[in-house]
Amino acid sequence: MPYREVLKQMLSNGRKPVYLIVSEEPYFLDKVMQTLQNQFIPPEARDFNLAVMHARDTGVLGLLDLAREYPFLSDRRLIIAREAQEVKDWEPLISYLSQPNPASLLVLLFSGKPDGRMAWVKKAKELAQYTELKALSDSQVSGFVTSLAKEKGLSLEVDAVELLVDYIGNDPGAIDNEFDKLAIVASKGKRISRDDVTRFSGLSREFNVFELQRALAKRDRANIYRIASNMANQTKVSPLVMTVGALFRYFHKIWFAKIYARSPDDELSKLLGLTNRYFIREYREAAAIYPISSIEKAFEILKTIDQRGKGMDTGAAGEGDLYLEMALQLSRLPYE
Repeated sequence: MPYREVLKQMLSNGRKPVYLIVSEEPYFLDKVMQTLQNQFIPPEARDFNLAVMHARDTGVLGLLDLAREYPFLSDRRLIIAREAQEVKDWEPLISYLSQPNPASLLVLLFSGKPDGRMAWVKKAKELAQYTELKALSDSQVSGFVTSLAKEKGLSLEVDAVELLVDYIGNDPGAIDNEFDKLAIVASKGKRISRDDVTRFSGLSREFNVFELQRALAKRDRANIYRIASNMANQTKVSPLVMTVGALFRYFHKIWFAKIYARSPDDELSKLLGLTNRYFIREYREAAAIYPISSIEKAFEILKTIDQRGKGMDTGAAGEGDLYLEMALQLSRLPYE
């Protein structure tokens, strides 16, 4: 269940008294916590009816005591326990689940999945709302970008969405931060273009991962090296680790386009996680140029560069040197 859906349920009259929210993505847990704090209890009643605690510091019994208290000058209470995974013994929760306080909403936030074999986990899945919010897959990122933009009152052109996806990847927190920047500078009602994204994200209009991918798709060796050389000189706005991640996702899409070359455009768009068929032609053309062996070699190159960029077997090479080495190796991949 996506976090927006679970929040909608928690804020409705049909909510359950206890929620266990499990996720390895901090952004989703933070959004649940922030939204509930802002919307569940009226501001004038929060001093008495809102408690946000660290689970380990308060302990299970302390949290349950808070949940059993009735609201004061309000019709409901909210108790949020952060980092619930740090408490190993939640067995006392079983008795509370059998007779919860209907006026309290107890929310347990787990950064990581609890052991499903434990009796209290089985009982929670039976009597409470147990929800796992999974990290975004590559195929879900474009949809998340479009949905978040709409939520923030922003409208993006297709290539602006794809540039954000290529530049940031599947980090929802980083995407949210970029939108906050764009919201400040975007005039009301204006559709945000690719140029807006590059300008306000600090990226060069000509020398960014988006243009590097296009050069790779065309096997334009001179341009590949020229773009990478310029990116190597502006690693503060184009960090190597982000570029490597973007290129890995790019070649992964080419791999899919190669394997499913006979699929219709609509079907391939879904497989690639594209919100629009605008870029399908580019991926098909790249897939026609690169044999599977070259795509797999690209993965090896990027994995090695990523490891070296993170300090493994780097030698005397700096971030800029690794940029150029990566570009040179990718430009020499065999093609059909």
